[in-house]
Amino acid sequence: MQLSEIIGVSPNYLSDIERGIASPKIDKYVSIINALDCSADDIFSDVTKYGHKFKASHLSEKLESLPKEDQDKIFAVLDILINGI
Repeated sequence: MQLSEIIGVSPNYLSDIERGIASPKIDKYVSIINALDCSADDIFSDVTKYGHKFKASHLSEKLESLPKEDQDKIFAVLDILINGI
């Protein structure tokens, strides 16, 4: 089943939304978010004031699931990248 069918819009209208030509009402945004099985933060993190906090939190959760050795490697790389800026 196509996303447009799931959220109850035409494929052309969904294409307009994707390209920024159309702006759906909030209920359609909710339908899209639910259909994609994601959060509003996932959708809007690039355009909201606090998007970086969400991304950092999301990455932190992923990091916690890794073995300590892998976490240490990632922290070392991040430290190098941050200090190089």
